[in-house]
Parts: sequence; structure tokens; C-alpha cells
Amino acid sequence: MRRKQPFNKVEECLQKIPTWIFVGVFVFGLAFLALWVEKDIDLKSPRDVVRVLFQNADSISIVSAIILYFKEVPDRKARKHYEAWQVIDNAAAANVPTSYARKQALEDLVRDGVSLKSLDVPGADLSDVNLSNANLREANLRNVDLCGANLRNADLRDAAFGNEPKQPQPSSPGGSNISPSQKARTMLRAREKYDTDELQSIIKQIQSARHWETALYDPKVKEWLGLDNKPQP
Repeated sequence: MRRKQPFNKVEECLQKIPTWIFVGVFVFGLAFLALWVEKDIDLKSPRDVVRVLFQNADSISIVSAIILYFKEVPDRKARKHYEAWQVIDNAAAANVPTSYARKQALEDLVRDGVSLKSLDVPGADLSDVNLSNANLREANLRNVDLCGANLRNADLRDAAFGNEPKQPQPSSPGGSNISPSQKARTMLRAREKYDTDELQSIIKQIQSARHWETALYDPKVKEWLGLDNKPQP
């Protein structure tokens, strides 16, 4: 669930304030409050002021530490997301099909509401991964094992399923007669055409997941899955 926009704006404004200024203001305010509530104190006497501040030093330190902790929550969350993406990218670069760390990283990102749009994990083992409410638009899920994965309300529009398309064969051994634009058009046609075995593979891949029927798909994929006449959330 997304937070309300006004709260987001307040949080953004607070994050722009340097931490030392933010904490310093609160420490000064707490010190002033400690002096204000103290009875029988002569504010003109430096000795009395120092005595009261030292008496409340522990309380001021604890409250300041709590304030600093909450002030740095967004920074810690950003570092956590960065590290999660590093795990995902490293697993992809190493061409590791099964990676528990990648599964955990994906679940952490989804839990924090981070978009997985254009996720590129072909051939990955994502079995039993909780991808509920995940934004997986334009994701490359070719040859991905989705057995037992939770796809409840996931957005899978424009996602790629099935097997990797075969590279078009050049008209000459050197491939000099095929321009980049021609190659791109050939690849596009290859992705748009599926034989019966390929369609069955896509259907089996998706339906091996849990709650697949509640996810969002392209119209053609909905038709393949038999959801064409069923309303989706």
C-alpha cells in the first residue's frame, strides 16, 4: 500500500536537511525543555545550567539516538535495495539458475513496493518465490521456473514467457546482407509467432505458479490461458 502523498513530501523535505543540523536542533530543543521543566534553577548561573544538562544527558542522548535512527530509515532502505539489485545482477552475470539469495532479494524488493519492471532473469529458478503484487511489466521470464511462485495480482503485461527465440540465420555466411533494422524486424516476427509446443510451454510455465489467474496479462496471453472472457482485477 502506498503512503499518502503529503507524507511523502514531508519525508522528502526532512531528507534534504543535513543530519547534523537535524539532530542538533532536536538536542538544543531537548536541552531547552530540560531547563524549562527544572524547578528552582537560576538560568543566569552557568553552574546550574550545566548541572541540569548533565543530569538529563542520558535522556537527551537516548531521544537523539531514536530521532537519528528514524531520520536514516530511508537511507538504510535505499542501501538495502541497492544491495538486493546487486545480488540479482550478480546471479544473472554468473548465469546461475538457482540462487536462494536472488529469491530473497526479489521478495525483499517486492515487499518494499519496488518495481521489477523490465527484470531480466532468463532461465532463473524462481520456484516458490512470493511475487504477489509485483510489477513485472516487460520482464524477461523466458525459461524461468515459476513452479509454486505466488503471482497473486502481479502485473505481467508485456512480459516474455516460453523459450528464448532462435537467432535469425543470415542470408550469407558473413551475414553482411542483413542490416540491423532487418535483423530487428526478423527477431520481432520470431517473437510474435508461436507453434503449438511453444504455446503449451508458455501455458504450463504460467499455470505452474500459484494464483496465476489473478495476475494481469496481455490480451493474447489471457486468451491462451482461457481468461479472455473472465474479468481480471
